[in-house]
Amino acid sequence: MQCRCTEKAIMIRWIPGHEGIYENERADEQAKRVAEGDSSLAHLLPRSCRGHIPIRSSVACQGHLRKIKTKATEIFAASPRYSWMKQIDTSMPSLRFRKDTQGLSCAQATLLVQLRTGYVSLQKHLHKTLHHYLMIYPVHGGPRSQMEKVLH
Repeated sequence: MQCRCTEKAIMIRWIPGHEGIYENERADEQAKRVAEGDSSLAHLLPRSCRGHIPIRSSVACQGHLRKIKTKATEIFAASPRYSWMKQIDTSMPSLRFRKDTQGLSCAQATLLVQLRTGYVSLQKHLHKTLHHYLMIYPVHGGPRSQMEKVLH
C-alpha cells in the first residue's frame, strides 16, 4: 500500500491552560497542597479513595534509595576523612567509586581506599611517605617501570 501526502497548512497556537480561569487556578492550588501532604479528611472522601493508596514498588525503591544516599552523604561529610577525600576526588561522595571498584575483590577495594586516602600500613617504612614508597623506593623500580610502559 502506498501513502500519498498532500500539503496542508498547520497552524500552532499557544493557549494559556489555567491562566485567569478561577476553577483551574483553584484546582492547581489544591493539587499542590495534596502533593505537600495536606489531604482531605478520610470520612469526606469516597469509599474507594479511603485507606492506603498503593504505590509502585519501583517508586518506593527510588524514594528509599534517595533517602539512603542523602543520609550517607551527611555521614560522610561529618567524618574526619571528608576533607582529605575531597582533595583527592572532588566528586566525593559519588557513584564513581562504586564503578571504580565494581570488579575488585574486597582486599583490592580496601587497598584502593588506602591508597586514595594515604592511610596505608607500610610497617617498617612508616617514616616514609606513600609517594616515596610507591614512586621512589628502589625495590619497586621494576614493577613501576612496567606500569609506566603500560600507561604510556
